[in-house]
Amino acid sequence: MTSYSVEVEFDSTISDDTAADLVDALNDVHGAVGAASSGNLSVILSIEASNVPDATAHAINRAQEAVTSVTHSPTLVTGVATMTEAEFDRRLADEPTPGDLAGQAEACNILGVSARTLEKLAGELAPHIVQTLATGPLYRASGLRNLARLHPLPPLEQALLNVISAKHAPSLSADPHYQRAEAALVLDETPFGTRTLFRTSDTQVRHALAALLERELVAPAPETNETLTGSPDLSSAVVLTARGHRHSRPLPTQSS
Repeated sequence: MTSYSVEVEFDSTISDDTAADLVDALNDVHGAVGAASSGNLSVILSIEASNVPDATAHAINRAQEAVTSVTHSPTLVTGVATMTEAEFDRRLADEPTPGDLAGQAEACNILGVSARTLEKLAGELAPHIVQTLATGPLYRASGLRNLARLHPLPPLEQALLNVISAKHAPSLSADPHYQRAEAALVLDETPFGTRTLFRTSDTQVRHALAALLERELVAPAPETNETLTGSPDLSSAVVLTARGHRHSRPLPTQSS
């Protein structure tokens, strides 16, 4: 014999007092009483049986008998779900905790992308969706963090981000990505303080900086109207966003 967990859903609701009576009536099968996603009455029973069909049939009969005894009226079963107790425990353990849930804004922060880019990643994100709400998907945050580790920023984008975050401290790295990022860096004193200004005709730096703006890891400095378009001698003042701070790393040393 195998232990099965069987959930039986009915087309009705009951009061709290009646629910307490129903739990007592189902004591021999460890009955649990609650509400299904539809809001209707749901009863979960622990049934010993040799197979799924037998467990399902026994649970339906036992649940209907108990519900009728406490409501004194016939009820209609609208659904049933049967699985072994072992599978029920496995699924229960796999349920995400509230702290492991992420909405769209949290997903963007974890992955370091904009909302527009998040939409483009729908295929990769699908396995990490816990539930889809009217406001959009709800993700398992731990899955998104694993995804972020598998898809780090391209080296030049990461170098630019780190250089901006370092507040103009020079890198001692011989890494060509850092050398290229720092070669484009110009410190610009304004009434608002020192801003990070990139002035370069280096196409790769321009594309990397544009990608950081698209990901919303950096933003145009508020005191400037300069953009990524214009003369070949690109001039763009940027500031690190809160998301950019979370994705920046310490500058490497000469030995690294």
